Amino acid sequence: MNDLRRQIANDVLPLGESIPSTADLMEEYGVSVTVVRRAVAELKGEGLLRGQPGKAVYVLAKPSDSPSAHTPEYEAIMGEIRALRGEMQSLARRLGQLEDAVGPQ
Repeated sequence: MNDLRRQIANDVLPLGESIPSTADLMEEYGVSVTVVRRAVAELKGEGLLRGQPGKAVYVLAKPSDSPSAHTPEYEAIMGEIRALRGEMQSLARRLGQLEDAVGPQ
């Protein structure tokens, strides 16, 4: 994510252009599809990227142009989102355990 942000800031990935595909990013960075999707989602949340369903993901703004990037409010909201995501995952695991204990209905 930080490397993509740097590439956007340095015009390696210019405004209006598409970023590499998920498959290309997976290969380039040696990471899973989940990691790529999360990084892209975070950059979308910062206002740097926008997705075009069925097409590609495009550079929307540079980090310095993005109004929400790295502001205290943004960081606070992202912290809350991460905490909620963790709680949801914990609840999903607990639900799965309960379903396994009850067995098929």
